[in-house]
Order: sequence, then C-alpha cells, then structure tokens
Amino acid sequence: MRLHIYHGLDDEEIPKDVTHVIVDSSVTVIKEGAFYRCHKYLVSVIMGDDVKRIEEAAFFKCWALRFIRLSRTLEYIGDEAFRDCESLEALFLSSTIKKIEHQAFYCCQSLRLIILPHDIDVDNVGMRIIDETAILRQIAENAGVAYEWNDNGDVTDESVRRVKECLFHHMDEWPFHKLCYDSSVATKHINEYLKQNGADAALAIDSIHGMTPLHILSMNPHTPVDTILTLLEANINVANVEDNRGKTSLFYALHYNPCAFVRMYSYLREHTIDIGIDIQSWRVDWGFSWCPTLQFLRDINELNDPGCTALNVLVKNPFVPATVIAAFLELEMEAAFWPDNGGLLPLDHAKECNVGGLVSMIVVLCNHRYSVASI
Repeated sequence: MRLHIYHGLDDEEIPKDVTHVIVDSSVTVIKEGAFYRCHKYLVSVIMGDDVKRIEEAAFFKCWALRFIRLSRTLEYIGDEAFRDCESLEALFLSSTIKKIEHQAFYCCQSLRLIILPHDIDVDNVGMRIIDETAILRQIAENAGVAYEWNDNGDVTDESVRRVKECLFHHMDEWPFHKLCYDSSVATKHINEYLKQNGADAALAIDSIHGMTPLHILSMNPHTPVDTILTLLEANINVANVEDNRGKTSLFYALHYNPCAFVRMYSYLREHTIDIGIDIQSWRVDWGFSWCPTLQFLRDINELNDPGCTALNVLVKNPFVPATVIAAFLELEMEAAFWPDNGGLLPLDHAKECNVGGLVSMIVVLCNHRYSVASI
C-alpha cells in the first residue's frame, strides 16, 4: 500500500506504484495526464468538493482504479479523462457538471452505473463517451440504442444523440434509484420519498441492474451513514435482496461506504429476529460468528483476495477511520484472529495499510483481553 497526497502542482511527480490518493483541499484542477503513470496499482481516489475540473487523460489507463469519490462541485471532465479505467464500476456524477468531453469513459469495461446530470446541455456531452464500455453499451443496446457508422467510417450524429439521451433517461422508470444516485442525497430526501410511496418502495428492483435503492445508496460515496441506515430501517428485508450479480447492499457498502457497512452490520445483528435468521445457523469457521445472509458470506469468500474477511477489507483501506475498525472489532472479536489464505491476520494488514486502525484494534483487544483469552 502506498498513499499519496495530490497537490496539483505543475512539477508534481506521482509515484507510479501509488495505490491510494487523497486530493488536497487546495486543489481545484486535476491536471492533464496527472495519474497517467499509475497504470497497475492505483485503486482508489478521494477528492474534496473544491475540485472543479478533471483535465484530459487525467486517469488514462488507470487499469486498477476501482473507486473514486468525485467532487460535488465538479464542472468539467476532459477528453479521455477515464479512458481504459477497466475496473471502475460506478461514477456518481454531480448535477454541477457542465461539460463532458469526447471519449471520457471510453473502454471502461466494468462501468455499469452512470447517469448524466439532467441539467447538462446535451451538446456539451462529447461524442462516443461510452464507446467500448461493454456493459453500458449493452444497456443502451437493450434499450434499442447503439452507435452507428456511415459509409465514411464516421459515427453518425443521430446515433450519438440517441446514446446520450439514453444515458440521461435510462433510469427514469425508477425515480427512487435516481434519488439514491444523487450526490446530494440526504436523509430528508429518503424520508420524504418513503412517506409518499410507502416502505415497500425500498424493495423496488430495477430491470437494468437488478438493484434496490439501497444497493445504489450503499455504492454512492457521498451518502451520509445515517441516510443509508434510514433506508435499511424502513424495510429490513431489503438487506437480503441480491442484484443481478448476486451481491447484497451490505457487500457494496463494505467496499464503497465502509463506515455505513459497520452501522448496517450492527443494526442487522440487533434485528435478526425481524428477518427470521437463526444466529447459530450462521456460525462459520473462517472469521464470522454471524452474518445477515448466506449470500454475503459467499461474497466475502469470493473477493479478489481469497480468504479475506470483512475485517481484512476494512483494515486494507487506508481511508477507513480507526474508530470504524474498532467498532467492527467490538462486534466481531473473533475476526481479529482469522488469517487470510496467505496466513496473514487483520493486524498484519493494518500494520501495512492503516496504522490508526492497528492502534485501535490493539486497544480493543487489550480492553477485552479476558474475553479474548477464551476465543
């Protein structure tokens, strides 16, 4: 793990093996080709809300980039800004965006969740922004829309317009999902929607991704923790719903919103009777004494790092606060002693990736040393 603080300087040299980036609060522009050298290792980027522009090819060929929190005041995305970011699954675009240039998301093979801001002028959205994106192109084609070429080998203006319109409107049939996608979503918005439409609205499943609103809310890096918990509390049964990839909202929260994950996990532990779960039947021998769904157990076991428990995922993320790691350990003390397939404990990973988390884990274990001795 290698963390870098990006200051946006003209002569700034970013190590090519950087894995996690925090954009300094002074930065308003991600410069052209800023992370071009970070092909293999850059996994996640956190930017504050002062960034206005992402220039041309800023994240070009960041193949491993899986998570990025975009600024909520972002106005401009340049040519090929995210081209060949093969691991990106979702981009939550702010309503403040005024222009997206040509091929901004070209060849983002894993990208499946993106909705163009309703206020952006269609003429300010570049041509072929989702060309070679596999999943997004398939979504468009399922809606009867595709890029078309003329006899000169040029993409036709009419087909480009139709693709853009699809990116604006393909989720219109599911207004609750669109609300949860919004970078400004807050608890009051969720409460108002549920008041008008009833708690069963939480169980609505879109026909594109097979997701509930909670799936999308859990993936949205801008969502406050209390907002996610509000939707879970409205209808606890939504915790058991799998999307079309067999993933639960808890799985996505672990990767995209880990602070919310711990709160969700705690809430579900306290309400097992409400969803008919026998705690004893969920005991497993690789690091979890309880889990809300069998699917989630499978999810954890099928991470890119085999044998990795949820605690390992948390401590490997340098952005997770130490208090959150401590809170999870308080819930699942046994998890501290279950190694991954490489024989490493969460404490080992925390030492490398999250020193604050390491200290907090040691404190928790020391405070519970008598109960730990019996594990």
